Amino acid sequence: MIYIVTGDSPRCGSSMMMRALEAGGIENAYNPECTLLGASIMDGDIRELSVPEVMIGGFPDPALYDGKVMKLFPPPWMPLTAIIEGDYRIIWLQRDMNLRWESYSRQQGRGERIAAVAFTMRDLAVQTAYPFMIARPDVSMITMAYDAIVDNPLESFQSMASEGWPIDPKKAAAIVTPRRRHYVMGG
Repeated sequence: MIYIVTGDSPRCGSSMMMRALEAGGIENAYNPECTLLGASIMDGDIRELSVPEVMIGGFPDPALYDGKVMKLFPPPWMPLTAIIEGDYRIIWLQRDMNLRWESYSRQQGRGERIAAVAFTMRDLAVQTAYPFMIARPDVSMITMAYDAIVDNPLESFQSMASEGWPIDPKKAAAIVTPRRRHYVMGG
């Protein structure tokens, strides 16, 4: 089983989810160099694989990723829809568009123009990748709202555990705090 964290687009809570799942007992698959770049640019540990790593044919190799969780976004960011046949559990994170892109704009310092482009890309991801992934017979996918996770992390991770995610919900929930909203809440 390969576990994937994804969502409508960046700033949906995927890095927080990766850290929580690791605390809950699932090993994270990520490129430390990509994460270091993210730490300097994105204000934090982004827990991502590099684009070249995910663009190779036959990705993800079960021998490398079985039992691990990775962050992989739908096009246009990353090739979620191109993963090979396998056995996957996916969590699709959703976050209010206005809050997410306010967060993105503040974090990137690029203002409204980049937010408008990002809204369009998010729409493409949701309209094409979500129905495609949920219809795949080798995918078990759950959808969860970012706010629900932040507001009630224990219940959220208990729900994931009941869906077959091999996590300790209490340990995963301990990672999530309301301060995770720091870009949009001004904290």
